[in-house]
Amino acid sequence: MASPSRHRGWMALGLPLACGLLWACGGVAPEAPTLDRWRGENAVAEGRFDWARQYFARDVEQFPEHLPSLRQQGLSWLSGYQQSLSTGVELLQRYLERQGDDEEVEQRVVSTLLLLGDRDAARRWAEGLAPSAAGWRLRAEVDFEADPLAAVEAIEQALVQAPDDASVHATAARLYAQLEEGDKVLHHALRTVQLDPFNFSAFYLLGRWTQRAGDIESARRWLEVHQQVRRLQHDGTMSPLEPAAALELMHDLEPKLPAVPFAWRQRRLELLYQSGDLAVAQSLLDELASADEASVNDLVQMATWAGDAGRRNDARRLFDRVLGQQPDHPGALASSALLALEDGDLDAAAELLQRGLSARPHFARFHYVAGRLAIVKDRAATARTHLARALELAPWEWQWRITYCDLLRALGDLDTLADVMAAAPEDPPAWQAYGQQHGMR
Repeated sequence: MASPSRHRGWMALGLPLACGLLWACGGVAPEAPTLDRWRGENAVAEGRFDWARQYFARDVEQFPEHLPSLRQQGLSWLSGYQQSLSTGVELLQRYLERQGDDEEVEQRVVSTLLLLGDRDAARRWAEGLAPSAAGWRLRAEVDFEADPLAAVEAIEQALVQAPDDASVHATAARLYAQLEEGDKVLHHALRTVQLDPFNFSAFYLLGRWTQRAGDIESARRWLEVHQQVRRLQHDGTMSPLEPAAALELMHDLEPKLPAVPFAWRQRRLELLYQSGDLAVAQSLLDELASADEASVNDLVQMATWAGDAGRRNDARRLFDRVLGQQPDHPGALASSALLALEDGDLDAAAELLQRGLSARPHFARFHYVAGRLAIVKDRAATARTHLARALELAPWEWQWRITYCDLLRALGDLDTLADVMAAAPEDPPAWQAYGQQHGMR
């Protein structure tokens, strides 16, 4: 059977999925719009925002009063492949006009309007932002050009509420650069890179303003770091570095940084796993996993990298820690179950899946892993039920479709096999090759 990558960005999301009857376990089949909603939620959880847009659009068409679907439709246009900022912000504005207060969406609307260059509309929406650090920062961004004094007042409010927020300091540095207040530019740009050394624009401000202050040597050093970090981030104008080259660049940069925060070391860990330097990765993983800064999402991400690099025990240990803090975390449950299954610990896999399906019966990946478990246990009927349900909830998952097709072929059910093959909504090269290999093309 095909064994797809077990770890994706969905694991860090911990997204709540819609509740309802699970027809595969004896309930009533959901109406199509409800199925669209579940599909949309699974698409978001799997990072397939292109599909999420379609499913939520259909749900909104059928249930125009269901505002959460309109919300998700709008947010999906702002993420993933083939984004459309204008479409997304238009949908989110329609949502806010009917929903009212939703701080997260209000902030996304303002920030997106700023990206689109519509400052007048951004200013209108910014007037209703909550007085949070993020709200004050966005107000400062909006008032940058038209009302610098109001922008200063807003950014100072944000700094009071979030003195260790890199994005707030970055905004402050740019604002004070516009106001020609060099000392404040240097203070906030330096604080930005201490908190977020990936912010190459802040290094540029440090170089520019130390040069203006007459410190040519420091300016040269900061501008060199700016170029190196920009290269590390490949900022959309450069191709990404290979892991070994990125590690070498990070090693060269570290002595030049004013601080080496958690996020920087975490990026190094990812590159170590990708380059196959597992011994060094192990030491750094132990250090980061025990750090006070390590959040649940950080633990999930590090478990992801460890699992993908073949460090299964480390991955299971970290997922166990996640589940100790968030017992119903869907990504950790699904990944732990798959790791347990592949390690032959079938009882542990079954217990994790039972917990997951009880909490989120419409989370497609639980059904996929449950189908895999049933195959190992030689329970063909149960495997068919779960794999069919997984594909009903996430039809774009061609790797899961291969697993189901292999099962149907082994059972000799060629009619259903042909239907499942024909129902694939996407045709990636690997799926085409599978069909050709088995004479289905």
